[in-house]
Amino acid sequence: MTTNCIIHFWLLCQVEVFNILFVLEQDKKHIVHCLNCARKVNPALDKFAVLNQYKIDELIEVYDNFQLGSIVSHCLALFDLVMLLFDTV
Repeated sequence: MTTNCIIHFWLLCQVEVFNILFVLEQDKKHIVHCLNCARKVNPALDKFAVLNQYKIDELIEVYDNFQLGSIVSHCLALFDLVMLLFDTV
């Protein structure tokens, strides 16, 4: 998975669209729709390209390896780093 990805919003309903994109070409531009708005345009989703940004295995790996960090542990790590830097001076 890339860390610098584009965030897609469907401007009509202001929904953030993630992973499954319903794309329709309009005026030579590719417009990303949310599922609800895409089905309002065409219930059968004809002429929509459906794109998948991430493989499900990648999303599962991120979910399974997620660890919630605490502010205390980050502060202690920073404190240890500062102390290490002052010890070398």
